[in-house]
Amino acid sequence: MVLKHRADFGVTLDGDGDRVILIDKEGSILDGDDLLYILAFANPNRTGSWSGVVGTLMSNFGLEKAIQKLGYKFVRADVGDKYVSKMLAEKGWMLGGESSGHIICRDLVSTGDGTIAALKVISSLLMLEKDPKEVLINYTKFPQININIPVKNKDIINDSEITSFIKEIEADITVGRVLVRPSGTESLIRVMVEASEESVASKFAKDIAKLVSSKS
Repeated sequence: MVLKHRADFGVTLDGDGDRVILIDKEGSILDGDDLLYILAFANPNRTGSWSGVVGTLMSNFGLEKAIQKLGYKFVRADVGDKYVSKMLAEKGWMLGGESSGHIICRDLVSTGDGTIAALKVISSLLMLEKDPKEVLINYTKFPQININIPVKNKDIINDSEITSFIKEIEADITVGRVLVRPSGTESLIRVMVEASEESVASKFAKDIAKLVSSKS
């Protein structure tokens, strides 16, 4: 629809309006990591309550490095906007968010609000007089592979063979991350692997998923 109507932006919200994803004029999808970086990039004051940014365990490794390069501290909260909000309050910081589109701008509102986040991103780009791609060229996302494995018992994540195998993979990945966690809402184990090459991330994610499935 953005391309059809030659719009500058498209704004898509989830059912209760606390998550947002933007579409730029070229039809590119801007997820929560992209929006968080744009907001951090546009902020001229990077001291005091603006000295740090909160992401989550799912935030892309490339985002973390790029945020730090801008001069911010970057910390990760557990997955969930309530954990981001709690971490922001503890740190006394103003900006945090999730890849899924929960963006918290504490200078304006204490919880995630998709409409406010969208308006702030768009106003930041207008202030910068830049298109999203001109800002986002400053950071590169790491390939990230996510696999969900149905399980009968989520405690399987503590199996010694699984934990040992994960440690082996973490040792093999010189730059990147491995995250294996139980879903908070479903009978699933969620596997996420980031690496500098997609083929490497895909292989390790599939290897972990195969082992978890064999144990379930």
